[in-house]
Amino acid sequence: MQHFTWSPKEKQLARKVFERAAAAEEQELLERFKTKAVGLKNLEDLWALQFAIRESEREYQQKYDYRYSQLIVVFARLVREERISMDDLRGLSEDKLKCVEGLAAL
Repeated sequence: MQHFTWSPKEKQLARKVFERAAAAEEQELLERFKTKAVGLKNLEDLWALQFAIRESEREYQQKYDYRYSQLIVVFARLVREERISMDDLRGLSEDKLKCVEGLAAL
């Protein structure tokens, strides 16, 4: 993976896109688990919900890694998952955009 330098303007854009995607996914997770919690009927259901929450937390923490060394990969995954679009990233340098686009296509 290529090492990129981030300008202050790119850092500002990256933070905005990152936080918007993270907030949207947080809301989805909260809604999903609230719905599941309402339907609990026994302890087995509770343990299954607890397991699902832990798995979702692990995936979320892995996905939303705001280190500049990881952002290209993070953005590529978010594009692939359709949580953000390439248009959201306009303002990043052309080499960063090409890298995100290439990785998202994998």
